[in-house]
Amino acid sequence: MLPGRALLALLVLLAILVVSSFMLMPGQSLRVLGTEVLATGIGFWALSTRIELQALRNVKLQNWAGFIGNFILLEVGVVPYIVGGLLILFGDAKGFYWVAAAVIISIVKAVLDAWVVLVEINR
Repeated sequence: MLPGRALLALLVLLAILVVSSFMLMPGQSLRVLGTEVLATGIGFWALSTRIELQALRNVKLQNWAGFIGNFILLEVGVVPYIVGGLLILFGDAKGFYWVAAAVIISIVKAVLDAWVVLVEINR
């Protein structure tokens, strides 16, 4: 379970880096940018959800509440990439706010995951 949590922390940071890099490319149309953000969001969602569902098999009953809270935070951090990508794809500038929210929530998620990994390694 710990390696999966560490992998998720890295994937969250990688998603932030990839999406931010797409946004820094000058001259792109909103359609192209929206497609890039949407594809990244869907890919990240599929991979991260798969990792979490695999971890679910190893969760003990007394740890369910923490696991569910962690899973919800992951989904809250990932879904705004998809929503933002769709909005940008269809020319709505509100999509940028969704992506910004996704980045902020993703940073919080990555820091929390990194903290859990550090604490568990020290035990």
